[in-house]
Amino acid sequence: MVATTIFILIISLFLNWLVQLVYYLYKVMSNPKAFGSHRTLFDYYTSYIGDGIILPILNVLIFFLLSSLNFPLDNLIISLSVGIGILANFFVHYFQGKKELTNWSMPEPYKWNFAGQWHMISFPIQASYICLFLNTLFFNYEIINQTKQISLVLGAFALIFLFTILLVKDYSRVEVNS
Repeated sequence: MVATTIFILIISLFLNWLVQLVYYLYKVMSNPKAFGSHRTLFDYYTSYIGDGIILPILNVLIFFLLSSLNFPLDNLIISLSVGIGILANFFVHYFQGKKELTNWSMPEPYKWNFAGQWHMISFPIQASYICLFLNTLFFNYEIINQTKQISLVLGAFALIFLFTILLVKDYSRVEVNS
């Protein structure tokens, strides 16, 4: 169980944060003004707190909940989750460009650097995984019947809520072009 937890934490950190962190550090070390006046990795709470702490813990909770259910995931739940993750990815990145929410990973509308392109890979994976959790609950809520499972669900929802608060805080201080 400890090895599984560590493995999930490492994969989550790698996909959601470490790749972008290494890219950021590489660019800044070779040119301290690499990102100009754009907001960077450490200007977003959702980056260093959300991607670096909340999502890895959330992924562990989701894994242990899904594996405790002893419930086979059917193709509908998996397909729906992946579809929603892909649509969310399109929506987020399309509107980032449309609203000209430029930052260190998209310095010009619709022109993403490596960090932005990596986000287009990691985001739908993470979004699909969270949707897998939510869809499993939605379609099979009656299978959550043990105190441990209820605690995992409540913990997961608390982390999703906390991430959402960080997201709102990050973008409440951004000027959005209409």
